[in-house]
Amino acid sequence: MSRSSYLKPDTIALHTGYVPESDYGSRAVPIYQTTSYVFESVADGSALFNVEQGGHIYSRITNPTVAVLEQRIAALEGGTGAICTASGMSALFASFITLCSAGDHIVSATQIYGSTATLLRHTMKRLNIECTFIPINDEKALRGAIQTNTKLVFCESIGNPGLEVADIPQISRIANESGLPLVVDATFATPSLCCPIDHGANIVVHSLTKWIGGHGLAVAGVVVDGGNFDWQARAFFQPKNTPMIVPTAYVTHGLLDAYDLFKDSKLLEVAISATDFIAKDLNKIKQEDQFAFSYSPLDNTVVFNASLMASQVLARVESYTGDDKYRDDASRSLHNCIKYQNNDGSWTYGTKPYHQWIDNFHTGYNLECIADYIKFSGESIDSKVLENGANYYLDTFFDNAGRYKYYSDTLFPLDINNAAQLIVTLSKLGKLESNLYLVNNVLDWSIANMQHKKGYFYYQKHRFYNIKIPYMRWSQAWMFYALSIYIKEIGK
Repeated sequence: MSRSSYLKPDTIALHTGYVPESDYGSRAVPIYQTTSYVFESVADGSALFNVEQGGHIYSRITNPTVAVLEQRIAALEGGTGAICTASGMSALFASFITLCSAGDHIVSATQIYGSTATLLRHTMKRLNIECTFIPINDEKALRGAIQTNTKLVFCESIGNPGLEVADIPQISRIANESGLPLVVDATFATPSLCCPIDHGANIVVHSLTKWIGGHGLAVAGVVVDGGNFDWQARAFFQPKNTPMIVPTAYVTHGLLDAYDLFKDSKLLEVAISATDFIAKDLNKIKQEDQFAFSYSPLDNTVVFNASLMASQVLARVESYTGDDKYRDDASRSLHNCIKYQNNDGSWTYGTKPYHQWIDNFHTGYNLECIADYIKFSGESIDSKVLENGANYYLDTFFDNAGRYKYYSDTLFPLDINNAAQLIVTLSKLGKLESNLYLVNNVLDWSIANMQHKKGYFYYQKHRFYNIKIPYMRWSQAWMFYALSIYIKEIGK
């Protein structure tokens, strides 16, 4: 039943999440009736508050007794984690308010618990979050209700009190195709009868007061993350082990860089095989006489940096082999992306209604890929494409203090990848030395504010807190890659 535990449900319900504590060996889960916890040292407390290590700080946030319940419910549902709340309604409100902001929209089933309908129809509306109610199993109605500002689709696995059974596989497929998570209230069925995550749900909510509690002695709720929605990507979910253009592109460039050094023909052979993956396995989304490459073989989504990376790789490999069989594909993909450049030099993330943001590092990727394509293919491209793009990039995302905006209209979070990509992009454009004042300010600010005394760089700086995990690829690897470029080109 569960992907997160090899144990059967009865054993999960009795034992998951708890190892008998060492002091007294209590078989039953102790009740930790405390508000706060002792820290071994100031450094230990600092690490906990900075989210550098796990542990308990304050029982409003986490509590060892509650943590056992969270782990058991997550295991029963087949989820990756859970958060318990004061009630089922609180679990629903926490889910909605986390996924939505003022001006956003929710699509909900009509047949839902009365208090939930009141929450969506009246309370959320006071926060400027609107909701459209539909017969949730009506595919046409569901597709028609999704708007550009929709942030989630909601239903109950078995509607209360009408007992309507939701077609979770169909609903989740339609929601995920639009880049939306499906939130399912599974109170009525419990994981003993139905695990919505197994059928495609992304978030499962329970009122633990009802059937799971079973005794009428306590009020509680829980939110379970299915671990099957790519929250960070904001775009679309790619299943585990799906081959994608972005890692393929960077691995291919690494192989070609290694080939330049060692002249090992096997390195070139593997790099060449990447062109076959791009040209034959990625989907080609036609747009008039041009097209865009998809992000993976499983989607038909136009994401500009992904399609440009495909063109970049095809052009570079061709410069080694002299084989121009994919030249037309590379050129058509590139010109399709150029066509979508805005008058101010920017690009949105993609063409979908929910991909209309403009951010720092994807803008840098686009400029880098176009510059590389011109270098490797020898094709003449209107110089205004790179000129306008570079001006927008530098003027919009960086300030004189050395800080770097994440989105075109938002400073936070400050992401170390944006600092690194600045150096990479300017190097590809041949503009690193001419923008040295800005680059030095960015590096000085990053080292002062985003680097740990042990040498690694923090992932992100938010307005009121920092995420100091040493994220390997886009933080450590990219920053040290950028620093190596700086040292090589500037010499200090």
